[in-house]
Amino acid sequence: MTEKSETSLPISAEEWAALARNAITPIDFDSLVASGVIEKKGQWYKVHKWDELPEHAKSKIYVVKSGDTSMVKFRAPSRRLAKLLKK
Repeated sequence: MTEKSETSLPISAEEWAALARNAITPIDFDSLVASGVIEKKGQWYKVHKWDELPEHAKSKIYVVKSGDTSMVKFRAPSRRLAKLLKK
């Protein structure tokens, strides 16, 4: 049996709901590009304004390529979770 760490707390229903909303919320790429928050570079996006990137978009970053500039790839919203939440 594993012991629970003193620093780990159970996640609340509100936190689960927020995570689920983040997972199903689509990213408005056109708006983010138009406002200069991100720039499309092939399959990658260059992030210019990290502080203006919405939380739901940050939670969908699955690859980060570092170097001179930060380049990221985003995963698509969870369709399976969206279906589950509609029930």
